[in-house]
Amino acid sequence: MNRITGPARLPSTLGRLTLAGALLLGPLGGAQTTPAAPPRPAPVTMPAAATLRLNAPVGTSLQLALVTESRVAFGTPEVTAAPGKQVTPAALKAAQAQYAKLGREGVPAQRTTAKMFVKVAGRAADGTTTLITSMVQSVPGMSQSMTMRITQKIAPNGQLTGLSLDSDDPQVNRVLAGMNAGQMADLIRDSGGDLSGAYGLPLQVGAGQQKSVTIDLKGLFQGMFSMLGPEAARALGGVQATPVTTTTTTRYAGLNAQGLHVFNVASQSGGFRMSLGGQGDLPLMVMELGGMGSAGTVSYRADGLPGPMTQQTTVRMAMTMQEDNVLVKIPMTVTTTLTAQTR
Repeated sequence: MNRITGPARLPSTLGRLTLAGALLLGPLGGAQTTPAAPPRPAPVTMPAAATLRLNAPVGTSLQLALVTESRVAFGTPEVTAAPGKQVTPAALKAAQAQYAKLGREGVPAQRTTAKMFVKVAGRAADGTTTLITSMVQSVPGMSQSMTMRITQKIAPNGQLTGLSLDSDDPQVNRVLAGMNAGQMADLIRDSGGDLSGAYGLPLQVGAGQQKSVTIDLKGLFQGMFSMLGPEAARALGGVQATPVTTTTTTRYAGLNAQGLHVFNVASQSGGFRMSLGGQGDLPLMVMELGGMGSAGTVSYRADGLPGPMTQQTTVRMAMTMQEDNVLVKIPMTVTTTLTAQTR
C-alpha cells in the first residue's frame, strides 16, 4: 500500500577473468636468465548498467484498475476516568464492557475502486518528460466519484523536478493549496499514484536506493484545517503533532514472465503522536502511531510506463477519546492492500 541478488556479480567476475587472462598471455621471455616482466594490461572498463528511463513517445497513454481493501482489528480497550472527573467503578466497568463489545463486533472491511489514467503529456528539449496521472476514485458515502490529477516532471536521470496536484472537488483543492511539495509527494505515494520512484535506477538485480523523508505533521494538519474555514481553523488549530520519518527502499528484481521490469518497494515509518482538543467544548482526541510498514512490487514496461503493482500496508496505532467523564483508549491494527492491473 523483497530483495534479490545474483547476476549483479557477473561484471566484476568477468573483469577479474579478463585481467588474469592478460597476465597469463604476456610474452614468455624465452631463454633469458631473468624473465622479462609482462606488459601491464590496459584497465578494464565495464559498461555502466542501463537504467529505467521514461522514453515513451509523447501522447502515449494507458489505464490501470486499482482496488484498495482495508481491514481494522481492535485490541482490548482501556477505560479510565477523565482528568478531574469522578467516575464510579460500576460506571467504568459498564463503559469497559460497551467498548469491548464494539471491538469484538469490529467494522466492515472497506473496499474502494479507482481508475488510473497515465499519459506522457510532453517532453522538453533537455529530455524532461511531463507525466500526468489522473485517478478517478469512488468514495464511500458519496454518490459521485472524485478525480485527482498528478502532474510530474521527470528529468532524464530520473529526478523529479516538478510536482503539482489538483482535484475536481473544490474543498479538496482548498486542502491541497495548503500543502508543500513534500507533503504532496507523501500523499501521492500513499495513494499509489507516485510513479517516479524507480526512474533512473540501474536495471541490475539487487541494485536500488534508500530514501528517508521527515514530515512535519503539525504543519500539515494545521494547513488542512485552515482550508476548511475560519470556524474549523479556530476549533482545530490547536492540534499538536510530532514529526514522522519514513524510509523507503527500492530494489530491482529483474524481468517477469511478461517482460516487465519489476522493482520491490518497502517502507517503514517511525511512531508519532497527534493530539487535539481537551479544552473548551472540544473533547480530547489523541492518535498514537506505533509504527507503519509497507511492502510490494511495481512493474514498468520497456518504455518506462507503469504496469501491474501491489502494496500491503500495516499500521499499528491507538486512539484515545474523551466521552463524557471517561477516557477510552482503543488499540488497533489497520491493514490496507492495494492492487493495480492494466486494462
